[in-house]
Amino acid sequence: IISGRLSPRKAEMSIADDGNGFHPQPELDNLIASKHFALAGMLERARLIGADIIIQSVPGQGTKIQIAWEGEI
Repeated sequence: IISGRLSPRKAEMSIADDGNGFHPQPELDNLIASKHFALAGMLERARLIGADIIIQSVPGQGTKIQIAWEGEI
């Protein structure tokens, strides 16, 4: 499921699945060491633009990623 909201000063996006999930290690080095390269790229890009990113995952229950950015669009 992909959803998002856009307003003049805020962009929000949420991505969720019901896949295998994993034990989240939301630090960049841990994501790379665990070969979660796509998540590492999302985290790095979010940080580059000053966005907040939350990665939630539970083994056997899927993953949810939320990104929120505030600023001048």
